[in-house]
Amino acid sequence: MDFFVPCLVLSILGIVTIEFMLVGLLPEMAKAFDVSLETIGRLVSLFALGAAIGGPILTFAVARLPNHLVLTVGLLIFALLTATIAITPSFEGVALMRFLQGILLPPLVSVGSAAAAAVALPGKGGKAIAQVNFGTVLGSVFAVPAAAGAAHFLGWNGVHIFAALFVLLSAPLIWFTTPRENAVNVPTFSNQLHLLTQPTFFVHLLATGLVFAGTFTAYSYILPFLGEVLGFAPPTIGALLFGFGVAGLLGNWLAGLMVDRGPTRLTLIVASILGLSILTLSLQISNMVASFVIISIWGGAHIAAFVTCQVRVMKMGASAAAFAGAMNIATANLGIAGGAALGGAVTDLYGLSAIGIAGAILCLLAVLVTLVLLIVERHDAP
Repeated sequence: MDFFVPCLVLSILGIVTIEFMLVGLLPEMAKAFDVSLETIGRLVSLFALGAAIGGPILTFAVARLPNHLVLTVGLLIFALLTATIAITPSFEGVALMRFLQGILLPPLVSVGSAAAAAVALPGKGGKAIAQVNFGTVLGSVFAVPAAAGAAHFLGWNGVHIFAALFVLLSAPLIWFTTPRENAVNVPTFSNQLHLLTQPTFFVHLLATGLVFAGTFTAYSYILPFLGEVLGFAPPTIGALLFGFGVAGLLGNWLAGLMVDRGPTRLTLIVASILGLSILTLSLQISNMVASFVIISIWGGAHIAAFVTCQVRVMKMGASAAAFAGAMNIATANLGIAGGAALGGAVTDLYGLSAIGIAGAILCLLAVLVTLVLLIVERHDAP
């Protein structure tokens, strides 16, 4: 456990960076493949689609294999796919690689999280998952600016090669540090299938989908909203987004401290904060200090949602925690894609100023669904 979690954080940092760094490489890749920005942007959606469709299936299939084997082989394949993108001459080939990478994301993250939680001290599984999620936070916050900056020196191909090497080097660390699980703790296929027969499990997934759809309805368009609606200059926008990212680190830490006490209750709190902060920002407050405070609160809750939802669903599906986690990641990716699509539709129909209202409504629905889950939990409690 002492060395496994830090090594896992590095691995997750690598794969999440590869997932999001494409956003910072879109202009260069569009020129390289002679396609529009809209077309090259589909590579982002294809990754999420692969995670949503293939991720749970792959996690189900490898459930009986040793964790260290699943994680190490998964990282090696992920690195190979990333390097292949750098030398693939066609857009269609890159699209296929991105889809396959997306399939690998849920088993890598969920199996790693389940392994970390399994060897944590009693009642500290959620904190262990929050520690693992630190790699996700760093990757999602710093991938885009880091990739955009590195592309000036390495080109988009070089950035992919460098990222592939990072993931490749993390693979042997995972092989040697991953705890070898006891055979009696390995989930059976029947454990996984049993989860799919429980209506409450799908209500938990619905709560996750609504939370991520709500926050990403607004977050997907945060740059044009801050610039075109609130009228902030690029340096100010950079400062606001920096506050969002730093607050995300704090939110991840706080969620790790609190989530083991009651992940469903914490989901209710996080969804409420998300809805209120997004709605408040939509009031078009052009004051720099006020906007910084609101966006920082949003950033803290935004990242806390990753930990809170993952722990909540994995706890509900404890008999097959990795599969439950993969289903949660798949649902979150569907929520992200759906939220981004809804944000675009709302922008086309009502303008950028309306995305906050749309996001807040979805967060309100998440609050209502989570309230139902809390009532069910209290009814079922001994």
